[in-house]
Amino acid sequence: MQEFKLIHEFQKKLDEKVRIELKNYCGKDVINIWVYYNAGETEDDWRPSRKGICMRVDLIPELKKGIEKAYEQWQKEEESKE
Repeated sequence: MQEFKLIHEFQKKLDEKVRIELKNYCGKDVINIWVYYNAGETEDDWRPSRKGICMRVDLIPELKKGIEKAYEQWQKEEESKE
């Protein structure tokens, strides 16, 4: 795996975005999901915050299960509001 590979990025707030990266850390392949903030020195001065998670890539299926369950629960709650 390359040293760093940006997989996906989306805006969280005006001055924050979430980046999902695959990288090699200390010889281990990991997924990095991190909140970046605009430091304001330049328009593209994005820096990592303290908010994030880094885990082995073999745990991605468990992370996916948890996100899918959270999404299903959120959908049920939204439907019950109607």
